[in-house]
Amino acid sequence: MSTSIVVYTSPQCGYCNKQKEWLAEQGVKYIERSTTDSENRKELVRLNAIGVPFTIFSTNKEETYVTGFNKKKLESLIKEHVS
Repeated sequence: MSTSIVVYTSPQCGYCNKQKEWLAEQGVKYIERSTTDSENRKELVRLNAIGVPFTIFSTNKEETYVTGFNKKKLESLIKEHVS
């Protein structure tokens, strides 16, 4: 199963930086989309995201959204879809 991970971030967001560091420590590859880009901000509004980091796990069957640096939820999704 192919899984892609997209993380929306903001340069001023401490939790975004912590999540990016944690994902790197886990060896997880992801695409970062910064809110400094207006198109990325529009996409967050379209997705009804209420904050960053906002992470999307996309598989062939579904998309799962995680708002904030929810380590427990991210670990579960990585174990299920990436490992």
